[in-house]
Amino acid sequence: MKYSDVQKLLNDAIGGANVNIGFHHAFWRTQTRDQFVAFSYRGVQLIVLGNPNGSGLVWALEGTSPFGKDNPAPVPNATFNRMPDQGPYMSSTNIKSIRDWIQANCPV
Repeated sequence: MKYSDVQKLLNDAIGGANVNIGFHHAFWRTQTRDQFVAFSYRGVQLIVLGNPNGSGLVWALEGTSPFGKDNPAPVPNATFNRMPDQGPYMSSTNIKSIRDWIQANCPV
């Protein structure tokens, strides 16, 4: 898997490459792989190379702290909704692909 595959998964998760979203917009469309890996949003580091469990992107997609404020059983102390906001949410298979990509240090 490479960055363009991740971009496609993120686009698909929000309804397609031509769909725009709220606050942070579809920032992955205009960022290089290096910019994407270095990106943080509202104090949450998006990617920690080699560490999907420490990466904000995974937290956002899975709805784990600090995400998941809107889960049916809200995550304690969550400050953000699960992404994409109001769903539908990314499949566990696709999230695993992103986890594997991060674990592999985010190949270009």
